[in-house]
Amino acid sequence: MKDITSENGFLFSGDREKQARDREKERKSRIYGTPEFWFAHALYIRSPEWRKICRLVKERGGNRCERCRPGDVQIGRLSVHHLTYDRFMREKLTDLQLLCDHHHEIADRERERRTREAYEEAGEEAMDAAGMNTYFTKKLGRNWADHFGSDIASAYEEWDEWKQRKGEEEGYNYY
Repeated sequence: MKDITSENGFLFSGDREKQARDREKERKSRIYGTPEFWFAHALYIRSPEWRKICRLVKERGGNRCERCRPGDVQIGRLSVHHLTYDRFMREKLTDLQLLCDHHHEIADRERERRTREAYEEAGEEAMDAAGMNTYFTKKLGRNWADHFGSDIASAYEEWDEWKQRKGEEEGYNYY
């Protein structure tokens, strides 16, 4: 991302805020399932970069569904499927598969199940870590960990105190 600074390196507060919003939007656009991700996805699948990688996947698959057995009748049109979105917009060919409509629906359900299982496996600890990051990012900014230096224990202490205060508020449920 281009820095919006003047000749002497000064960044106006409005520009800093816009730059921070743009960085956050970019970060969220790579997190599968967020509204920012789906917006980025819609733009990306219309891009020349995506068309080029689709052409390579189609060549690799011989313009046939990679899940259909030889001799099977393909159902519907062929399209390129993301096995994973871990490298969204930086895909490797092994992240992608050429599928007929029938197998694409199955593959989408399989990916959704794997994603849901990964979130469930991460569980409460991941939710707590994400909450803590959100709390301190809003309070201290993106580089909030720098504020605590090597005293990360005080960050956990403050976070636990905040959760306790919120837990005592009527109608508030952190988890």
